Amino acid sequence: MDNIKKGQPTVYDYVFPVFGGHINDKGQFVPLNIYGTAFYIKNNCFVTCAHTINNAAEHEVIALGFQNPENVNEVSFVKVQDTETFD
Repeated sequence: MDNIKKGQPTVYDYVFPVFGGHINDKGQFVPLNIYGTAFYIKNNCFVTCAHTINNAAEHEVIALGFQNPENVNEVSFVKVQDTETFD
């Protein structure tokens, strides 16, 4: 990813992987699987398929991945606070 210029949009600006995982003894999120992608709508709201949430919910924590702004080769995570599905 050395060819990505600072400030240049990347896929992580539009699409966010949805992870299922757990919190380890150090308080860090440990991803176990990627279940799908989420797309940002507005006001910290994202949309994804119901099966993505349902499958990721089999784990202790659902998290969205995003590109670490300090190191474009790393993925950081933010815990999903609330979900709502329409089947």
